[in-house]
Amino acid sequence: MRRRFHMRCWLSLLLFGLGLASALPAAAAGEVDAAAFERISQTVRELSTNGSRLPGYPGDRYAADLIEKEFRAVGVEDVTREPYDLVVPIDKGASMEILDGGSPRTVPLLSLWPNLVRTNTTGPEGIAGHLFYGRQGEHADFDGHDMWGAVVLLEFNSWKNWKNAAALGAAAIIFIEPEETTFFETRHKWSWTPVDVPRFWLGREAALALQQELGKGERQVHLQARMDFETHTTWNVWGMVPGVDPELKKEIIAVQSYYDGISVVPARTPGAESTAGVAALLEFARYLRDHPPARTVVLLASGSHFQQETGVFAFMNRHARILAPFKGRMPKKFVADSLDVGRLMRETTARNLPLDTLGVYLRRDDGGSQVFDRVDLPRLQAQLKLRRIVPDSIGIRLNPDSLNIDLFIALDLSSRSDQVGFLHSARLPAHRKFYVPLGRSLTRHAKDAAVELGRESTAMVNLISPIKGLSWDSYLDRDTFRENARIPLNTGVVTVSMLTTTDRRMILDSPLDTYDKVNVGNVTRQSAMLNSTLSRALADPQLFGYEWDKLRVAHKKNLTDNLSSISGRMRLLPNRSSTPNDPVPGPIAVVINDRFPNIWRPRLRIADEDGNYQVDGLGKFMTRVRGYLVDPETGDISYTTDHGGRAQKLGAFEQTLAKAETIWTTILFESAGLEIHDRVNAEFHFTYGNFYKDQKVLDKRGAEPRQFGFVMGDFDEQMMILYGVPGDSLRLIDDSVVLLNNEGATDELTAQGQGFDMRLARMIPFASLQSMKDMWRLDDARIERMRGFAIENPRLDALHGRSWEALQKAEAAMKNFEWGKYAKYIREALGLEYRAYPDVRGTQNDVITGLVFFVALLVPASFFAERLLFASPEIHKQLAWFGGIMLVIWVILSQVHPAFELAHPVIVLVALMVMIMALFVISLVIGRFNVFMTDLRQRASGTATGDLSRSGTAYVAFMLGISNMRRRMTRTGLTLATITILTFTVLSFTSFRPSIQFIGFEKDWKPPYSGILFHDINWWSWEPTHYDYLKSHFAESGTLSPRTWLTMGFEDEGYIPMRFEGKEADALGVLGLSPLEPEVTGIDQTLIAGRWFDSRNEESVILSDLLAEQLDVSVDAVARGEGPRVRIFGDSWRVIGIFDGRKFDNSPDLNNEPMTPAKEQFVQFNMPGMDQMFLMNDVFFEEDIEVTYEHVPASRLAIVPYHRLESMGAELRSVAVRFDEGVKGRELVESYLARSGFRLFVGMPDDDGVMRTYSYSSIGATTLEGLGALVIPMLIAALIVLNTMMGAVYERFREIGVYSSVGLAPVHISFLFIAESCVYGVLGVVIGYILGQVGAKVMLALDLLGGVSLNYSSTAAIGSALLVIVVVLVSSLYPARMASQMAVPDVVRRWQLPEPDGDVWRFPFPFTVNINAVESLCGFLQTYFSSYGHESVGKMYTERTRIVIDETPTGRTYAVQLLLWLAPFDMGVSQYLQFTTTPTENPRILEIHLYIERISGPVAFWRRLNLGFMLDLRKQFLVWQTLKSEIQGEHVEHCREVAHLASDLELDADEAAG
Repeated sequence: MRRRFHMRCWLSLLLFGLGLASALPAAAAGEVDAAAFERISQTVRELSTNGSRLPGYPGDRYAADLIEKEFRAVGVEDVTREPYDLVVPIDKGASMEILDGGSPRTVPLLSLWPNLVRTNTTGPEGIAGHLFYGRQGEHADFDGHDMWGAVVLLEFNSWKNWKNAAALGAAAIIFIEPEETTFFETRHKWSWTPVDVPRFWLGREAALALQQELGKGERQVHLQARMDFETHTTWNVWGMVPGVDPELKKEIIAVQSYYDGISVVPARTPGAESTAGVAALLEFARYLRDHPPARTVVLLASGSHFQQETGVFAFMNRHARILAPFKGRMPKKFVADSLDVGRLMRETTARNLPLDTLGVYLRRDDGGSQVFDRVDLPRLQAQLKLRRIVPDSIGIRLNPDSLNIDLFIALDLSSRSDQVGFLHSARLPAHRKFYVPLGRSLTRHAKDAAVELGRESTAMVNLISPIKGLSWDSYLDRDTFRENARIPLNTGVVTVSMLTTTDRRMILDSPLDTYDKVNVGNVTRQSAMLNSTLSRALADPQLFGYEWDKLRVAHKKNLTDNLSSISGRMRLLPNRSSTPNDPVPGPIAVVINDRFPNIWRPRLRIADEDGNYQVDGLGKFMTRVRGYLVDPETGDISYTTDHGGRAQKLGAFEQTLAKAETIWTTILFESAGLEIHDRVNAEFHFTYGNFYKDQKVLDKRGAEPRQFGFVMGDFDEQMMILYGVPGDSLRLIDDSVVLLNNEGATDELTAQGQGFDMRLARMIPFASLQSMKDMWRLDDARIERMRGFAIENPRLDALHGRSWEALQKAEAAMKNFEWGKYAKYIREALGLEYRAYPDVRGTQNDVITGLVFFVALLVPASFFAERLLFASPEIHKQLAWFGGIMLVIWVILSQVHPAFELAHPVIVLVALMVMIMALFVISLVIGRFNVFMTDLRQRASGTATGDLSRSGTAYVAFMLGISNMRRRMTRTGLTLATITILTFTVLSFTSFRPSIQFIGFEKDWKPPYSGILFHDINWWSWEPTHYDYLKSHFAESGTLSPRTWLTMGFEDEGYIPMRFEGKEADALGVLGLSPLEPEVTGIDQTLIAGRWFDSRNEESVILSDLLAEQLDVSVDAVARGEGPRVRIFGDSWRVIGIFDGRKFDNSPDLNNEPMTPAKEQFVQFNMPGMDQMFLMNDVFFEEDIEVTYEHVPASRLAIVPYHRLESMGAELRSVAVRFDEGVKGRELVESYLARSGFRLFVGMPDDDGVMRTYSYSSIGATTLEGLGALVIPMLIAALIVLNTMMGAVYERFREIGVYSSVGLAPVHISFLFIAESCVYGVLGVVIGYILGQVGAKVMLALDLLGGVSLNYSSTAAIGSALLVIVVVLVSSLYPARMASQMAVPDVVRRWQLPEPDGDVWRFPFPFTVNINAVESLCGFLQTYFSSYGHESVGKMYTERTRIVIDETPTGRTYAVQLLLWLAPFDMGVSQYLQFTTTPTENPRILEIHLYIERISGPVAFWRRLNLGFMLDLRKQFLVWQTLKSEIQGEHVEHCREVAHLASDLELDADEAAG
């Protein structure tokens, strides 16, 4: 057994006096200076044994006094003690009065840290209840006890299990002081949710006596406690040690550590481990006294490190801010060199103000002149403020008293390791390179110091650029590492942290963090290493590198002052005004500014009487602010943050800080709170945390309340509080709970619940049970309602029935106080009903969706029916008949369709009509706008368009097809009847059957055991609730063994050092396995010496053979049970076994993988440079990150008990279950997968009894039934449609020819027959659907269904209808194609250009013109081409466009001539173009000839561009043909105005030549 003792102060002195051999480490690790050891030991003892060192408690003041005294004693200059305030919980006493079991007596208690702002205050009435011993807090540990109102005595090391008691109604928790504990245990003893569950600490001796007494039965007790949040003062203590080097002393190096402590029990905060840093700081001050530094050193002992590093920020805010608004508020210093004495005397004389009154004193120099002597700065500042004098106006300069720190070094030491690492705080790649020279300098000095001290070279490690490709977190634990240096970094100062490495600091935050547990020898060695290294560094001119000036510029560019502040206001919601002005006096503001909540404590501020508060030192990212007004007498929250819509518009609780200063308004409202526990996703078993995006809070109206609030705590929290106005009744729905309060519901309306009255209780009793009942009643009401319409869902019915059975068992267990069984059955019931709940909603939505589809189909059906039956030529009659047909069908549907009972489908109709009208109006507006713009362009250019669009042509063809159907009504009616019967048949005889299918893929390896293996597919961690759910389901049928591991570094590239007698081995991981693991997997067969674990909490380790060899651990000694103790994570572990690493690797689990830790490998991060980018913390990927993994070799592992490693922060990775003999594994697995969504590896016998391995999962599947029987009917219907359409094609051969001759393209002709098939399909489906609904209604009324489930109203009907439409359309494709082939092909009608002759193109244009219209055409063409003569951004550019008239023997000819450039203009294609009219055989008809001559541009481009140009030109000729006669007349007048005679042009040419 491990020996435990508590040393008193005198015992330490006696031990030191007897000799250091038993207290100091071996010399191999470096000699320890005895005097330094004693000084540090004395400091640690003094700081940790004089009261709680939490700010606001006596020990905090004692510590500040001690440090101030020590600074002064060692000669630190200008020692200053600067106060600042912060909010802390003050324990004002707690006690428990035991009322029976002998004589009444009172037991003193200590309060634990508050749940956010809800302290342990019990109010004047206190808490009365029955007390019992609840062991570890598992549900089964409470068996036999009534939990409601109970006071439960729990073991402290019980993880988060106190929340189990709280969820079952416990009134208070009392924790037994353990022999030892860890930081992770203490962290889980309070919540970020302000639940009213007082928790207390009871000393071990008294607790064990009480535990023994409770073995005889429960005791009646009465608890009384008071704890208040108060604003208290704490201090930063600092001073300076001036540098002695004439040049280097101008540079200031700040060295800081913190002196406060932290504990989950505020009144008992010894914080011994956290004194290591400040003890080393004091020792460094002594060292500097004897070794004066070259550079000036500021020594800072800051307070409140564990309250958001408030102390360091207060110091930086006072002495080192850069940002303008904050720098202006820094304390001022008097700049004597800038004093203008003459101006000072003139201005003060003019103001009749004596200098003595200001506090400025002058003297006369040897020449008799007045010069500065001294100043009383406080008096000067007071007088300037009083008289409102600007200092510069009287010749005085007051500058911010900035320290201009060149380097800030933060010490954060602990005692479980003697290795120190230095780390730059700016881990961005852009900054890191500027720290490398500093890292090299410190490394060089550290090696020299190690030689001097007789230490190994790794006594101090460089974490700026670690060796062996490791990262900083290979040495430091992310879970407990919280650097002070980030504060000065974010104010723009170069920072370095110096920290103890390879120490997880498990004892922090605990009342057991006492002096006797501190390894002072390790602290002393670290201190000596720091003293020697820093002394050398301070004297090194090239400390920052050889180009420090350039680096300084780079640092100033990269490191900026980016901390911001909030000026907060707590206000009430105004009744009418838009400005909230009514303050809430004295509420507590909770500010969450980190990406994740701080691992130590929340950031709190208490507002003043005007509701105002100030929060400084915030990062510029997403921030949440909530306010709470707490009743000081009862501790209850009476006002809280309003999340109502109006309040959030006035003051959102969540926003991103972007400015230096933000004015933040928080709206509060008078509220009552309702605690909700057990918020766990029933399907995947994860706690719901603080995710609120899909949460619905409803009031009596079924809408979001006007005023409400909620708090959900941390990301892994399972508790929340819902706040409402007193008297209001609220309901809550999200993916973890459905809380409606619908007891006594008789139908779906009442099943939606009446909500929970916010005045009646502080919590919803047994929230899981209440949620299950509410959800079951709601589902049951909906299911019964659907059954009334013969709507069935077999999967839903099965899940709903099984959940009812589990619910009954859970209620029975609750009545019998069998809480283990209650947890099992209520989780099973929730898992089943949560799978049924979406199915119920889905089935109802299914019905609505089906209605929406058919209502949408109703629009074209009504249109087609109007065209077939009436074909009104007038638009108003068309609309009337269309509306009438729709109304008739809608009335029929309203009488038979169940959606009209389940919902309000009139809204669907209204929405559909609104959409149709909106589309109609939009199309009308767009059409009119296009017409308007066309007309405007026509009037501007004198042209017009007359083109018919392809869509218009298709519409005409479509309507012709419908009119043809109307001419043959008999055939149309018969074909339509066929489609209707087919639709009715398909709807009646096909069904979509939903069910849960279990899929087991057989694997090709033999299972090592009969059981199950659970793990995430990527080996990501699980929450403890996963194990709780698995345990409740499988514990009665098998043996469970949870597993976990710890590794170091990103992608686990780090190592975990293990030490023994000067030897060190680097393990790649520590594996946590249960004492029950051998019973599951037989893994103990890999042992070559020793034994497996006997208990879950023993502090023992099993090493691999390789690690044992490296540590020189004797196999024989371990075999004899005399294994040595090795140090891992700073703790001592007894070696109880050694295993064969190779054999361990070759012992696969059910997944055919070893049980060793899996190292994640992110493929994206393996790209060049990504190792640097990831350090930026802001690397995000739009797509999922590809993750792979590989297992760590067992030879580099150590194994410790699972629960031991879990208490150190390791997370659950997998769970193995071995079935008991006779267990039906398949049934057990399938019953679990029916309510969960995991993939499992299962080992079990097949039907032949042979053991097989399966990968098992479950899915909700839907199968299509009855379709096979309908293949023949559908084929017959398709042939009927095909025959009908083919007959129509051959009958209308002449019509097709006519349509082709008038210009319809083949594709348009095919539309004639496609239109007919669309009408058949749409009308047949609608009529068949209505017949199906009417038939179902009649059979249901006459009770003729006999249990048959119809699917007319489901989404399945949509599939059936679409199937019929597709069959009809496919049947018409071949006839439509045949019809299109009978038409004159479009390619034959298309005009084709002839080949050019070199650079000349001559050809007749396929257009003729009447001789009377030729002038109009020429005028049109001249106007058209001239419109492109003023810009070069269109499709062409023209010049010198003219009309030439020539009188010839054969008659008058007209020509349009121009120079033309074709776009794109960068091709340089230009040409001469001439249109010429020539007579034909008919003297009244002229034809057009074109002459084109290439001037420039590549020939290939010239030819290609003219193809498009000719098609566009052809279109313009057609446009001209469609112009109105008056517009054509205008073109005639234009032609006559601009035309030239050819003879005049020739005469002009002759004169020019002459």
